[in-house]
Amino acid sequence: MAQRELATLMASADDTRSEALMWYVRAASNQDAEAAYQAGEIYRAPIHPEQRDWAKARQYYLQAAQAGHGYAALALGRMIKNGEGGPADAETGVMWFRRAAERGNAQAKFLLANAYASGEGVAKDMDKYYQLLEESAEQHFPPAMHELALLAEQRSVTHGAHAESASHLFKEAEEERRNRWQQIR
Repeated sequence: MAQRELATLMASADDTRSEALMWYVRAASNQDAEAAYQAGEIYRAPIHPEQRDWAKARQYYLQAAQAGHGYAALALGRMIKNGEGGPADAETGVMWFRRAAERGNAQAKFLLANAYASGEGVAKDMDKYYQLLEESAEQHFPPAMHELALLAEQRSVTHGAHAESASHLFKEAEEERRNRWQQIR
């Protein structure tokens, strides 16, 4: 844990990021899932793009995800689905999205919902799509809120009853995006 804490302090500065990576890797070798996840993050998105190492990022995400790290499972699922650091495999990517979603990750729920809607990597199931989309939106994930608003708007055009609901959801999604942007700044 001390190695990870040291690495976290160093990771915030560009000139000590490579040293931070070294400490994250050491901590990961001691079964520290958060350190493995952070090592994966640095390998996936280094300061200098030419230093990106997809295979190592995938390796560290896998280590962290197997230890139950939800964000690592999400990152690994995206890499596997998109073929970053190895062959693309939608089915395995969806499996990792499911694991991240089971840990409560709203983005994973959204991605899993869309997999069910498209049938990519999993059998098409619109009931599961709606269920996961609603769960993700309930966690205030803006893309899920926006997609639900679009669905409500489409229903209002065909059924005439959901226009107010769609408008409310659009406003809520935009407010959530704005709030998240303010937190980043």
